[in-house]
Amino acid sequence: MAMSWTSLTGAKTVAGSIAKWTGNTLLDTESIVDEAQALIYMAMRTREMRTAYHFTMTQGMSFIGLPARFLDPIGRIRQEGIMSPVRHVDQGMLTQNRF
Repeated sequence: MAMSWTSLTGAKTVAGSIAKWTGNTLLDTESIVDEAQALIYMAMRTREMRTAYHFTMTQGMSFIGLPARFLDPIGRIRQEGIMSPVRHVDQGMLTQNRF
């Protein structure tokens, strides 16, 4: 059965509805579907979204602004010319090591 807004947010008697899956009619199903959709779209990656970004940093800089809509690096960041890796950590690693 294909999922649709109508079937997911339907009453407890509608096959495939969130209310029927949970057995609860007091759920805010519209918010649940909106939040799930936002989470899926945030994590979704397509090859059209990939791009190379070349930036320069002068000696002594510790950070650089990233382009709009930047999600996360794919693979290691390397210095062009000498192909030396640039050490970087994601937000999760930074938060984990803070405590």
